[in-house]
Amino acid sequence: MKHKLPSLVLLLTLLAGVTLFTSSIPSAASYQTIKRLTLDERRGQTIYRRGESPNGKTIVARVGELEVPASSLPCANCHGFHGEGLTEGGISAGGLKWSELTQPNGHAHETGRKHKPFDDRSVARATSDCIDPSGNKLLSAMPCYQLAPQDMTDLIAYLKRLETETEPGITAKEITIATMIPMEGALAPSGLAMRAALNAYFQELNSSGGIHQRTVALRFIEMVSNREVTISNLQGAMETDEVFAIIGGVMAGVDKEAFGLAQSWKVPIIGLITLLPEEGDNRYVFYFSPGMKDQARALVNFAAAKPDAKKSKLLVVYPEGILAKESADAIETQAQKLNWNVERKSYAGAVAAKLVEQLKGEPANAVFFLGSADETAAFLKEAALVNWTPKVLLLSTSIRNAASVPKEFKDRVFIAFPTIPADVSASAAGEYRSLREKYKLPEERLASQLAALAAAKVFVAAANKVGPELNREKFVNTLETLNNFETGLTHEITFGPRRRIGARGAYVVTVDVEKGSLSTVTGWVEAN
Repeated sequence: MKHKLPSLVLLLTLLAGVTLFTSSIPSAASYQTIKRLTLDERRGQTIYRRGESPNGKTIVARVGELEVPASSLPCANCHGFHGEGLTEGGISAGGLKWSELTQPNGHAHETGRKHKPFDDRSVARATSDCIDPSGNKLLSAMPCYQLAPQDMTDLIAYLKRLETETEPGITAKEITIATMIPMEGALAPSGLAMRAALNAYFQELNSSGGIHQRTVALRFIEMVSNREVTISNLQGAMETDEVFAIIGGVMAGVDKEAFGLAQSWKVPIIGLITLLPEEGDNRYVFYFSPGMKDQARALVNFAAAKPDAKKSKLLVVYPEGILAKESADAIETQAQKLNWNVERKSYAGAVAAKLVEQLKGEPANAVFFLGSADETAAFLKEAALVNWTPKVLLLSTSIRNAASVPKEFKDRVFIAFPTIPADVSASAAGEYRSLREKYKLPEERLASQLAALAAAKVFVAAANKVGPELNREKFVNTLETLNNFETGLTHEITFGPRRRIGARGAYVVTVDVEKGSLSTVTGWVEAN
């Protein structure tokens, strides 16, 4: 299959070398003041809704003589997300609204049990020992939870807010979401294109009824050149509780901060564009595309499967810098898993001729080169001059166009791509054309628009699947069920409780040096 270099790669190449940040959601100080959950209340919310301690330690629930993880019996399962109390199997779990728990006259239950009103101390005792304020045992179906003192304090803090808590970014008629887009510098045209595409998509959605009779209000977090201001803007958008989720967008240079803020404030981020997706344990951040490390692993898998490939070592050549180093680490680990001998060589500056001189005598028939597009072109040119033509493995960020590959490297260059034009289905292409014509979308920066629209489509699909009772917890749980989900604009996406990168792998592309074009060598190659 012949095709031009996908423009999304050009966007990602810019992201690798330019630190750009964007602000139309204003700072926290300019929001209308609302009473948001404090951090201890949010920790308590995690315990109440999921039965998990934010400190990472397992909470044990005891029912009779049986002990199980509290995550299998969280409070919300029986008492409801809003403490309303639920009935299941003929057993009614009482309400946990603080105003009811602490009413001065106490409580008289249908079973005949009576007790005094609750306070902090008696709520803690009921939670851990299953005993009410008057010393009576609670129903046998009620689990007793073994909580650390801080967890108990956090849980009680949340119970006091439970009945007045509102789901962030959601009203009876509207869901408010945001996206982060660059509005300055080299990526500004991409930011404007993404903004236009998202406005068009949600305007069209709202005109057809929205999501379960709620319209979607879209806000923009513009990234500015001042990194501290950008982080402050992002934090402000999350802390005010006025945004339900953040979709798509670019967070180059503040990826780690966004990752941490999403975890702290429990704000889902969907379809973030980044070269180095965070692979830590974060429930709220969902990436669509593989980063550099997964692309590298997939290309190693492809190359190692070739006959005689592992009879000689793999040279990994990379410049100084975090992006290249982390990719080199991933390549080395993956090659070792496949019993392929690896040797690493780092460099600094424009040293193509020197590198070729040093490496050409090495007993290796494959080189994984992680330099910039200019460095790659220079390296290939110098290698061709001395008639040294090993197989060269590249990431999509390391090549600008097919013309940069000398003819001596015919069928010798293999490139990992996160996406190819064939990922765009006919129906999705038709839908986009309709939006472009109706809303006069820009013809430029197509890849940026499609990436933003893919995030919007996943958001809408998950929100629709949750139903009218939309909240962040149910929304995240639903995202985790997406399996081979087709956006029509990207490779199929699969998430899970332990998987937050939707597509983990790459397409492998080679260069037709005679025609100056690219062609796919294989279908999707997994990065496992």
